[in-house]
Amino acid sequence: MSVTFFSILFVNVLATQALWCYQCNSSHHENCLESLTGDASLAPEPCDTYAARYCVKTTGIYGGRSSPSIRLTCILFSAVMGITRFCSSYHLGNECQYLSFPDHDRMYRACVFTCKTEACNSANQFQSHQIFFLITSLSMSLPTIGAFIT
Repeated sequence: MSVTFFSILFVNVLATQALWCYQCNSSHHENCLESLTGDASLAPEPCDTYAARYCVKTTGIYGGRSSPSIRLTCILFSAVMGITRFCSSYHLGNECQYLSFPDHDRMYRACVFTCKTEACNSANQFQSHQIFFLITSLSMSLPTIGAFIT
């Protein structure tokens, strides 16, 4: 039991100390899109933020009125204003808010998504290494759990 427990604890401590997140700003990096497409130029990086424990993704989207420049076959699409991905020492929440400004008639949607596993601020919720770690942890702890039950 102690070997299994300490193995899991050791892996968790290492993962906490070496958090890697996607870090980009769509104003400066053209491949920092709403959904990451596996572009090799955009890879998770080690966090240099003090006490970083979270990866964050923010989005700003607006939906304007119909206009010939943004209408395609009578369907109006929203436009993404900006995406940022970064490391944070604080949990910034998981929510979207609708904002309007008095100087124009557009409605903006601003969202923030916070997560605490490695490279979790891409578009994917679960990545293969996270699933592998979960399955490995569960399979290692099942014999220990069985010993407590009997």
